[in-house]
Amino acid sequence: EVSVNIIKFAEIFCKLRALDEDGNVIVRHVKLYPHQRKQLIEFAKAIIEKDYDKFILLWSRQAAKTTSTAIFMAWCLCFQIDFQIAILANKGTTSVEVLDKVKDIFKELPFYMKSGVVNWNNKMFQLDNNAKIGAYPCTKDALNGRSINLLYVDEMAFTFDGDVEQQREFLSQAQPVLAATKGILVISSTPNGKDLFCEIYNNALLNKNNFRHSFVPWYMIPGRDDKWAKDVISLITAEKFAVQYELSFDVETNRILNSQTM
Repeated sequence: EVSVNIIKFAEIFCKLRALDEDGNVIVRHVKLYPHQRKQLIEFAKAIIEKDYDKFILLWSRQAAKTTSTAIFMAWCLCFQIDFQIAILANKGTTSVEVLDKVKDIFKELPFYMKSGVVNWNNKMFQLDNNAKIGAYPCTKDALNGRSINLLYVDEMAFTFDGDVEQQREFLSQAQPVLAATKGILVISSTPNGKDLFCEIYNNALLNKNNFRHSFVPWYMIPGRDDKWAKDVISLITAEKFAVQYELSFDVETNRILNSQTM
């Protein structure tokens, strides 16, 4: 049943490491936020019904985006044969962090639910159902010679140091790779000005492309209120809060003088 019910897979079988009240590391079941449940259902529908193949996630910091995508990738590895996943990010260390979360989830699954491991290292692992997942830095030739069923690009707006033309060229090269397998593309990021990620997201809002969009600002996350926001703003400034938590494309964080000072 969990092969077609990703929410049951996540809430009953997925576990992650966390800190308890005393600061000790414990392993506990994943507790999904409402926006995570909605996104996981849409991800699974793309696999089961092949209903759509492109997603763009504009989620606040600490909205559990990495956990959500990691659950989806672990679910695919368990129940899809010959399924190839590539994780790319603006930095190699970032993509490895996403992979590590997939590994953590996979290791805690019951033995009867997962295939045997035939290769396991710090940048990839492969199963005996020929499913494979790897973490790579986002470069022009990152997809060369690869057969990919799911491509996840994290912090898309910051890849190639924000160079829009290089980002556009990379995505154009990814299209035929994914088309060959009828693969799924997932891109996510916090804003980095009015760049390609902003363009793709706004076009998705206007139905000018075939990306399915998701917007999760800070106030959609349970347990966060105005007091929480004020505390964070006091630490990082209102301008950075607008970008990282309110998800504004209009704020420039790299000015010598910020907008409040001006």
